[in-house]
Order: sequence, then C-alpha cells, then structure tokens
Amino acid sequence: MKRCVRGLLFPVRWLVRGLWALVKGCGHLMGMRRNTKVLDGAGYEVFVAKWLREQGFRQILHTGATGDFGVDLVARKHGIYYAVQCKYYSSSVSGAAVQEAVAGMAYYHCDRAMVVTNSQLTRGARALAEANHVLVLEHVEPGKVTAAGIATPERIISVAVCTVLSVLLLPKIRTASATGWGVYVLGIILCYLIPRCILGLVEWFWNRALDRIGRQKAP
Repeated sequence: MKRCVRGLLFPVRWLVRGLWALVKGCGHLMGMRRNTKVLDGAGYEVFVAKWLREQGFRQILHTGATGDFGVDLVARKHGIYYAVQCKYYSSSVSGAAVQEAVAGMAYYHCDRAMVVTNSQLTRGARALAEANHVLVLEHVEPGKVTAAGIATPERIISVAVCTVLSVLLLPKIRTASATGWGVYVLGIILCYLIPRCILGLVEWFWNRALDRIGRQKAP
C-alpha cells in the first residue's frame, strides 16, 4: 500500500517542484530576492552544502571549524568523492586555497578536490587548479540565479516534449466543451511530467548502482 501511495505522489512531487522553481525563477528575474547575505565563512559553508545538494551531490559531510586540513566539506556525486574548500572573499582567491584542497583530498581519501567561492581565483590559482585537476566553482553566492540553474536538462527536455505534443494535439480538439479542453490541459501536464519522471528514475537507479560500486571508497 505504501509503495502505491509513493508511486502516485511521485509525479505530483515533480510537478510541485517544477512550479515552485518556476515561481522562484520568475521572482528572481523580477528582482524579488530574499535577504540571504552571508556574514561569515561558517555561514557560507552551510550555504554551499545546501547548494551542492541542489546540484545532485549526496553524503555531504561538514569536517568542522578547526583541524579540517584545508577541507570544509566532503561530498559525493556519481560515485566520486570531492574534498571541498569554501572561500567567501571580497577579493580574489589565491593559490593557497587550491593547495589546501589538494592536501585535504589525500587526507580524507577523496577522488577530486573542489574550490567553491563567491569571488574568483587569481590567474596563478587558476593555473594551479588546472594542473592538479581541481574543480573550481566561482561566483557561487546566495540569491544569484544562473541560466544553468533554471534551464536544467530535465526542464529543457520536459518543456520541449510538452511543446511539441501540445502543438500536435491542439488540432485534435474539435470541441470547445470543458471536457475537451480539460483533456487537452491534462495531456499537456502529463507531457511535462512523464519525461521528468523517467529521467528521475534513471538518475535514481544510476546513483544506487554507483553507490554500490564505490561504497568501499567512502572516507
């Protein structure tokens, strides 16, 4: 019974998420932003952990304020563990942050190092990151909306399928009755939900398979 209820709630959850993301995106574009200014490094670490989770990272671990060996967070995505160094600066980030992330990567037995900052890296720090294959994410800050954050692959595919099928189904509506238009609207909603549900299931199974493969690599 519980599985049936979860199966029925699954498409509803995707629809609510899509509508909420659309509302938030429109609100940001119209200038309706919440006051999410981060005052210190600890607050930025909390924000980055939440932001990484929204980007698909899992098993996010806070290493602690002291004795973290240059790593603030440890996160996993697609079976790969990342040693994350968070830098909330008003100026450019130097190569020391990259060095700390690389050193902490070995200590926490991670696969890759990552530097996340609201600012940007200096030219030397960026060259050092490239040489050590460090993933660098710049200009990551609260209240900032990017095209990549709104136009995710799932939404692009869903909107494309929904648009194409809506155009194909529109001539089929011969009647102006409420029933006919209700069926048409329901078809559009399903055209948007079905691709997202399929992609969500594929991602879920893919992550579970990678978890089984890389379980022994957990720090």
